[in-house]
Amino acid sequence: MFDPEIIQELEKMGHEIGYHYEVLSTAKGNYEKAIKLFEGDVNRFREICNLKTICMHGKPLSKYDNRDLWDVYDFKDFGILGEAYLSAGDDLNYFNDTGRGWNSKNNLRDFIPGKTEQFFADTTDDLIELIEKGKVNTFYISTHPDRWTSNIFSWALFWLQDLASNSGKMILRVVRK
Repeated sequence: MFDPEIIQELEKMGHEIGYHYEVLSTAKGNYEKAIKLFEGDVNRFREICNLKTICMHGKPLSKYDNRDLWDVYDFKDFGILGEAYLSAGDDLNYFNDTGRGWNSKNNLRDFIPGKTEQFFADTTDDLIELIEKGKVNTFYISTHPDRWTSNIFSWALFWLQDLASNSGKMILRVVRK
């Protein structure tokens, strides 16, 4: 989702804007095409905000892991300070709303590689409690706007989409094992 007005409004509120990229999947594994797409998107963001960080999108049905782009290229060459999954230290706790929960049970790729110890939260209230009680002091939260609609029709539509997607992910896990 690229909405310049919303992006600028969020940045004015003091939030950092990052780029949730999936260019290697979009380019179907063509690294040269993917890096050109990445550069174009970074330039688009920089026309409207101060982009410093990136975070790959999992795209579970794609056979390409978008993080693999950085095995060939270096995101720092584009003035990017860090990639959420690849630059995170062991002290960072990662939370993603993929699959309608703050846990990783519905994520196939949305995790920090090599990190085994992590806090999980099934509900938003659980996540708030972890933060308020100081159980997690350093954290990264990745959200998807379609999961936070107040329109019941939109919410139900996305819920059904997530239900189908999560079911498909469970099948993929079994097939890949």
